[in-house]
Amino acid sequence: MQHILSTDEMRRLDAEAMNKYGVSSAKLMENAAHSSARIILQSIPQVNHIKPNVLIFCGSGNNGGDGFAIARHLMDYCKVHIFWLGSLEKMTAETLANYESCLALGMFVNNIISDHQVLSINYNADIIVEAMIGVGGGENLQGIIVNILENINLSNALKFAIDMPAGLNAENGKSHRYALAADHTITMFAIKKGMLLGDGPDLCGQIHIAELGVPRRLVQNFSNISVLENDDIAKILPVRNRRTSKFNYGRVLIIAGSQSMPGAGALAANSAIKSGAGMVTLISTTLHPALLPEIMPTIVPANEFGGIDISAMETIHNAAKKTTVIAIGPGLGESTAKRITEEIIEKYGKFKTIVIDADGLRAINSESELSPNIILTPHIIEFSRMTNIPLSLLMAEPEKYAIEFAAKTSATLLLKGSPTIITSGRQTYYNIYGNPGMATAGAGDVLTGVISALAGILSEPLELTALASLVHSKAGDLAAEKSQSYLSASTIIEHIADVMP
Repeated sequence: MQHILSTDEMRRLDAEAMNKYGVSSAKLMENAAHSSARIILQSIPQVNHIKPNVLIFCGSGNNGGDGFAIARHLMDYCKVHIFWLGSLEKMTAETLANYESCLALGMFVNNIISDHQVLSINYNADIIVEAMIGVGGGENLQGIIVNILENINLSNALKFAIDMPAGLNAENGKSHRYALAADHTITMFAIKKGMLLGDGPDLCGQIHIAELGVPRRLVQNFSNISVLENDDIAKILPVRNRRTSKFNYGRVLIIAGSQSMPGAGALAANSAIKSGAGMVTLISTTLHPALLPEIMPTIVPANEFGGIDISAMETIHNAAKKTTVIAIGPGLGESTAKRITEEIIEKYGKFKTIVIDADGLRAINSESELSPNIILTPHIIEFSRMTNIPLSLLMAEPEKYAIEFAAKTSATLLLKGSPTIITSGRQTYYNIYGNPGMATAGAGDVLTGVISALAGILSEPLELTALASLVHSKAGDLAAEKSQSYLSASTIIEHIADVMP
């Protein structure tokens, strides 16, 4: 599991490292520089023992101090040229000390104060290291730095950002037009939120975490955001006891599909049984021929629109009483989905896990009073409809609105996207896996099935939803190994077993 930091959390961790554990700011800077230089050197192909040409761009803050210190560590192995912005008066004590050290060592150090100087720099280097702003900056850049970044981005050099690419907002992933497009980002303590949100994944390249001489375990004391990884699947899912039966692994009821979309129900039910559910019942108007034989189907009357007729509620209630998990929504159609979902929430929302997707989400809005065991799985357009928040605002800051909505309604929310955001309003997970090939019909129905299955096995709604999202995405990544372009929801189901322990 990775723990992700906001800028405020990072600053508080930085302060604790200095004040509680006695690791001074100067020591942190030196450790960061030593680790960063090692990462940079490991990335440089050695050709005939020729020293590579390295340009390092520094600011006057502590990020610039990292850059000056990195220069010292590289000077024996590279031809280093340092360019810096700002003034001596703005330098912190640690930055000034490293700046003066570079001068004392006879290194090339040039203060950039005009656009003319920016244009006179030869950016045709092997390596460019950007240490001008760090996490304290954002997308609102102006002045000389914009011209510098434009020229760096045009260079064929291998580009390293220190802590955060200049022009990228560390909180929300918003970026300036000429934000540095790094090949590698070397960050301190932990990955920052903005590296995974918005434009962050496109601008950060490969992310490395520098060793600062402070145990990484301290990060979890400050972080409210986590990313589950492969080994977490086996850690979280319990080992099946020899003396168990199907009744120990969840009885799942899926209310899904319609005469025009029978496949949605089949995909959700099939993925649930393939994800480890003990028993799966599907209630629908029509059964798709691909429905697995392990699924227990119940056909109910259809209304004039092909959706489940409201007269089927008695059948639904009889089935719901016998189950531990209810999933509702995929392929139901608009006609009765809202009414059926509202009744399910009213009757079972306090004591059963309910997974709501697709048309079932029409019963949800910002004023809904829910509970953590109600798991909502909208994509961004459905979320916009639920909240009445313009799509443009949601796409700019999806995490902000997801957390606010979950906190207000008390539900567990999975907002599909890149990354997918899973939140209770108090704690949040990102799912950074998956691929564009999964943007295909039925993939969300498969996710509903995976969540439903894990809800029958695990008890904590937020964690199980985050784990289900990871399993779904990892299965999709395996399916995409042959081709993203021809990936289908059914092939995701085929690879679930390859992901599960």
